[in-house]
Amino acid sequence: MTEIAATGTISRMMDVLRTGLSQQAAFLTWCGAGSGSAAKARIVLDAEPAAEPTRPYIVLLPRPDCGSRRQVAVATLFPTGGLRVAVFGTVPSDYVADAFNGVRSMHNSFYALLDCLGALSGTIIGTSRIEFGALLVPGDGQPGFVPRAGQPDATKPYELWEGEIDISWGTVE
Repeated sequence: MTEIAATGTISRMMDVLRTGLSQQAAFLTWCGAGSGSAAKARIVLDAEPAAEPTRPYIVLLPRPDCGSRRQVAVATLFPTGGLRVAVFGTVPSDYVADAFNGVRSMHNSFYALLDCLGALSGTIIGTSRIEFGALLVPGDGQPGFVPRAGQPDATKPYELWEGEIDISWGTVE
């Protein structure tokens, strides 16, 4: 099936994030992908929950404030909005029962992804340059481990983790 082109404000933003992240070495390493296309398969959209890949992966979700337009001059409107990046990670098998190293691995991975996203600010799509106003970790989105009952093996409580990053963005056209 042919993929529909990203032409809307939110679609274009999600597309630049998927494309940009899938080309960053740190993201390829994190998700264990050998190529940009394999890494891109680890970045899914909110509308495809059945297509969630094996961990690690991320899901791009529109925030309630997404897709607005902000007037900054009499004749200039800049599309602005927000996206949430839901991160679903794993800890290397050597550390899944080790609290100290499990937490350190989770934090290293999560904040490396935050840095990857920050590096995408300034990306050009068509004639628009995307600028991030803020990359925030919401209070309820701090990285944390899945409860033991949700872990594949309860004796390995530091295997699966999740976190969220909010992006406020705008375009300069």
